[in-house]
Amino acid sequence: MKINAILFISIFFIIYGPVLDTSLGEVVDLSFFTCIVLMLFGALRKSVVFSNRFIYQLVIFLLIIMALCLANAVLLDTYGVQYALRPILRPVRVIPVIFGIAVLCHYVIHENPRFSMYSFVYIIYLAILLHALIMTIQFFNVDFRNFIYQYTTAKYVLEIYQATRMAGLTGAGGAQLSIVQSCGLILGVFLFVQTNSSSQKFIVFLTFPLIILSVFMAGRSGFITAFLFCPLYLIYLSALISLKRAVVTSMGVLVSLLATFSLLWFLFYDILSQNVSFVSAFQRIFDSFIAYNQGEGVKVNTVSRLSEMFIIPDESLHLLFGKASYLNNNTTYDIDTDIGYFRLLWGYGILGSIFHYLFYIFAITKIICCSYLSKAEKSLPIILLFLILFFNSKEILVFSRINFQITMLVLFFAFFINWSRKSNYGTHVS
Repeated sequence: MKINAILFISIFFIIYGPVLDTSLGEVVDLSFFTCIVLMLFGALRKSVVFSNRFIYQLVIFLLIIMALCLANAVLLDTYGVQYALRPILRPVRVIPVIFGIAVLCHYVIHENPRFSMYSFVYIIYLAILLHALIMTIQFFNVDFRNFIYQYTTAKYVLEIYQATRMAGLTGAGGAQLSIVQSCGLILGVFLFVQTNSSSQKFIVFLTFPLIILSVFMAGRSGFITAFLFCPLYLIYLSALISLKRAVVTSMGVLVSLLATFSLLWFLFYDILSQNVSFVSAFQRIFDSFIAYNQGEGVKVNTVSRLSEMFIIPDESLHLLFGKASYLNNNTTYDIDTDIGYFRLLWGYGILGSIFHYLFYIFAITKIICCSYLSKAEKSLPIILLFLILFFNSKEILVFSRINFQITMLVLFFAFFINWSRKSNYGTHVS
């Protein structure tokens, strides 16, 4: 498959363009700047993106969220206004990202109507794979890691995190990056099932473990995607072809992956067991299994910790409308919770939270109504949108950097593919 280098670079920078550590702070966000450039490019070419109703409907949700946040900061949070700027601007920042990504997706389809969704997803997959490679090199090469970190804010995180939770080009490793990298696994499943090319299947199969390794190097949240959502999605896509294929494919991939990991473990055990960072990361991720093996019973530290974080505001007005400053830094205000749902309640209130989720739910319903997409094509943006809502139980993932970009790339390409087919062919796709 021929890959357009400019398209690949654009997608890579949209997703992973780092926030450079400069005297200007987080202003130098290369991902955001890439989207700005694409938006201006579309404006100069008078792209139809700027007259598309779906995009403006999404923007309306963002403006409502911003207005609610601004109002609660001014009326209910007068002592914390200085901390509320980022939460207020957070949904506004998404607007150029949406337009920039939409311009790119529409331009690709307009210039090459035969460009398939499979090809586009394949390029996104390669971008995630490249970042996984960067993270892997960082893990085993301290000099390379420090070289990257000196230009990003990753050098400000805890030293133990720098050694065990690789950040790649992002500001920090951890649960969010682990989830982001795990999106590559979902894309890989889509690519594996949707192609009839043995060589393409082999490429995905060969590179899949590297993305899993990057999930491991960032955190453990992404393993939920790997062990729960990927198998279910694999079965679903295979079942669209035939039930027999669903069973055979599931068993074959499971056996192959177990054999591959067993072989890699056997070959590299001596090297990995001497790597302090690897041992620390391994113990952190598999602490539950280690504890059970040592007779301490099954206990997931993260789940236990999160179970203590169901904290909601005491004041009725705060609960309903939120106080923007609380979202910016929960530790400043003695809120000991990482749970995205509850963080949103503190920052945006029930009303603001509803509009946050309506943004994603509206996007899901829009894709469901795209009658010129196949069921497989519809399923990919839907599952990525659903993962954002699901993982908000662990982190604030709504409108979060990187994850949002991956989802919007798939969403808008699917949307404009549907639009193109409707305009050119007028035939439904089963």
